[in-house]
Amino acid sequence: MPLACVLFPKTYFDWCRRFPISRQPPPQSRGVTADVISGRPCGGCHRPATTVVPTWVRLQAWQLQKVRVPRRPWPSVETLWSLPAGLTSWRCVPKKRVTTFSSITALQQARSLKRIKEIGKSPSKTTHDILACAFSVSGTYFALTNDSKQLILFRTKPSWECLSIRSVVRRCTSLIITAAEDKILVADKSGDVYSYSITDPENSGTIELGHLSLLLDVALSPDDQYILTADRDEKIRVSLTRAPHNIVSFCLGHREFVSRIFVIPNYPDLLLSASGDCTLRLWEYKHGKEVYCYNLSTLYTHEATKNDKKYTVSKISYYSEGSYIAVLYDCIPTVSIFQLDAGAQNLRCQQHISLNHKGWDVAFEETGGLWVLQESMQTPLLFYQHLDGQWQPDTEEKALRKMSKYIYDNWTVFEGCVGRESGYQNLYKASFDNMAVYLQKKEERLEQQKNKRKDLQPESNGEMKKIRKGAPSL
Repeated sequence: MPLACVLFPKTYFDWCRRFPISRQPPPQSRGVTADVISGRPCGGCHRPATTVVPTWVRLQAWQLQKVRVPRRPWPSVETLWSLPAGLTSWRCVPKKRVTTFSSITALQQARSLKRIKEIGKSPSKTTHDILACAFSVSGTYFALTNDSKQLILFRTKPSWECLSIRSVVRRCTSLIITAAEDKILVADKSGDVYSYSITDPENSGTIELGHLSLLLDVALSPDDQYILTADRDEKIRVSLTRAPHNIVSFCLGHREFVSRIFVIPNYPDLLLSASGDCTLRLWEYKHGKEVYCYNLSTLYTHEATKNDKKYTVSKISYYSEGSYIAVLYDCIPTVSIFQLDAGAQNLRCQQHISLNHKGWDVAFEETGGLWVLQESMQTPLLFYQHLDGQWQPDTEEKALRKMSKYIYDNWTVFEGCVGRESGYQNLYKASFDNMAVYLQKKEERLEQQKNKRKDLQPESNGEMKKIRKGAPSL
């Protein structure tokens, strides 16, 4: 029996143009075969070139099989229009009871029922882990996003109160509250930035701008005039807040993903950025100009290691009095203290604080004390004071004892973060050393050629000797 492949085009109009629909029944015969691809009748077929597929066919995607078309009614326009997009192959199954969808509504209902059954069988893997959070400048508002794609807004004064719980489009990577405390800017994994109103807690989000890559951080200038976004593709974009489609500049220079960006509050024209290329860079971001670059890999020259990925910066904190910058790394238990010289536009490394456990967060308080949260149930918090030009630990602080006891009593909240792998390791660009593989194969090929020559050389010498012995004497 000849092969009859039934391929439907993507749109109904294209189908009608290529194969006109005939509602007339086939000739009185037990069965016919038709080449529907070419639209021509094939061996033993009495049907004209307008032959189409009957309504009783069964859905079978991506299969090409021999079919025999018996005498059945032809499809209606409604049936062909209700075909799902993306399925391009159908198989005729005669003498079997099959189900056909005669309308789009029935097809949607069947899909919905199937989806509900699948959800009921497999338990949901969604958790309520906090992905990003931020306080407002005055501390009046606190916003967070979780793994369930929810944006939760709290008012902290005079007492904590949940104002709204709103859904977001994608899982978020970073968020920030404007200095005017009227909006929340949320950056997500698809590269978009949405704004959510604080004054109208029930209002849904509005898209402000978008990148072609995963967004890792978002920042605002102190006057809320500029939005700064950092993505996986080494770029820092500066846009106008009132018209985010208007791009002011790009800060280009990093060779890997940009993990953190921070606008210096008392020097609003300067931007500090950290990247997976082990550098801290200082920018005049309005002009896209790099003014200083500090290589973090030079800080640990005594370590015999070639893995630069461990110097990825996960947190930046700033103290205005003295212009101190605390930098926390992602994979090494160390906090580095830098001092900004705004006049000379450079950074000076002041001190390294070694931790006994992996650091989770670092922050300066208003009085200048430095707090460090680490992965330890017994000593979750560390507190440092700036004395005699150095940051020294202060274990007698009352707030330290109080907060440490509170974290110890509620350690179950932090257990999910213990031992968690780095979130930056999968963001590095994959490198392929094709030249090394090529040179290795070349050496192997040359070695094989040398071995062949050595094997052929003794045989050729023996043949020459035989020829000389058998040669007639003159």
